[in-house]
Amino acid sequence: MDDKDLEHFVKDWIESRVLEYRQWQRWGQTGDLGRDVVGYVTDHRHEGPWDNFQCKQLKQRLSLPGALRELGKIFRHSAAGEYSLPRRYTFVAPRGVARGVQALVSHPERFRTAMIDRWSEDIADKLVDNDTVPLTPEIEAKIREFDFKNVDWLDAERLVADPYCLRVLVGWFDADPGRAPRGVVPTEMQSSESVYVSQLLQVYGERSQQAFQDSSDVLGAPAHRTNPG
Repeated sequence: MDDKDLEHFVKDWIESRVLEYRQWQRWGQTGDLGRDVVGYVTDHRHEGPWDNFQCKQLKQRLSLPGALRELGKIFRHSAAGEYSLPRRYTFVAPRGVARGVQALVSHPERFRTAMIDRWSEDIADKLVDNDTVPLTPEIEAKIREFDFKNVDWLDAERLVADPYCLRVLVGWFDADPGRAPRGVVPTEMQSSESVYVSQLLQVYGERSQQAFQDSSDVLGAPAHRTNPG
C-alpha cells in the first residue's frame, strides 16, 4: 500500500463513520494545505468542526521533527485564514510514530511548548521550498488556541482494531471481519447519532410527505407503528 492507497483506505474508513461525520473529503495532493483526509462534522465544513487525518506511509516510524512539521502546516495555513483549526488531528502511520511523538501526545501541554520552542529548528525552513516561515504572532496564537489533547496517532494495529475499519478491510483485502463487536444496544437514541437520525427523519418525511420533528413522530405515524392496535 503506497501513500495514495493509504489515503483512499482512510477515506473509505471515514466514509463509513456516518454517525460522526456529515461529509468527508480527500485533499492529499499538491496544494492540500497540510490536509490529507478530512471528516466534516457539519454542513459548515471548514467553517465548523472538522477532523484531519494525516496519512504517512513511511518506511519507518514517523519522527518527531516530521510530526512537528505536519502540524506546523496546519497552524500556518489556519493563521493565513485558509480554514478554521481542526477539532482533532490524527497521524495515520501504519509503521507507527517515534517515541518522542508518543511522549508528546501523552503530554498535550508539552506538545504545545515543543511546537513553539522548536519552530525555528524543525519547522521554519521545512514548510516552503527555498524559504523560511518564521513563528509569527498569528501562528503562535493558533498554536496556543489549539487543544493538543486532540492530537493522536494510529498505527496499523490500532487502525484495524477500530470496529468501523473491519468492513473496509473486507472491501480492500477480503479480510474476514470476525464476529460483531459485543456491546449493549441503548434504549434511547444517543447524541452521537444526531446527524444520522436527522438524515433518517428527512428520508421518512420525503417518503411520507409530512414533516417529522423527532423519532417519536416517526414511530407514532400509522405507517411506522410497531403495534398499530
